[in-house]
Amino acid sequence: MLFCQGCARREAKSTLKRYWPRILWLVRHDPREPRVSGKLLTLTLKNVEATMPDLSAGLRKITKSWTRLRHRKFMATIRGGLKRVELTYNAKADTFHLHLHVLIRAPYLPQQRISRAWREITGDSYIVDIRKVTGGPGGAGRELVKYAGRSRLSAASIGAPGFCRSPTRW
Repeated sequence: MLFCQGCARREAKSTLKRYWPRILWLVRHDPREPRVSGKLLTLTLKNVEATMPDLSAGLRKITKSWTRLRHRKFMATIRGGLKRVELTYNAKADTFHLHLHVLIRAPYLPQQRISRAWREITGDSYIVDIRKVTGGPGGAGRELVKYAGRSRLSAASIGAPGFCRSPTRW
């Protein structure tokens, strides 16, 4: 969904409140599983043209690709997670850049292996980042919901003012 700046902030706050118990579980330290921790995984797709059909296809692709990656054998160690899609608009190239940010609870996962699998699945995208969550649950929560709160892409920037949930003016 596309948001104006005011809606984006409200969406980020609402998301954090709704998922706070899950975020706490994802990043907590459990002495019974000393090698398991909260991690932020970021997966990207190559830019797509700034048309609604291309954007819709890109969103379907990143979602289906994540499902396929999640079912790879080496990803079976993931205990749980939360995901969020971020869109950034490049006005110069008139393209969208899609990222999938996933907060996961898992032991060590090799970045190169994830990148290789991501490229096999998507066919053209390989940029992957995975890092241990720092800053406790607050840091993890902020990291995940900041993508909802960013207004790099507003509904007005693609000529779709009807996507805003509130009467806020651009």
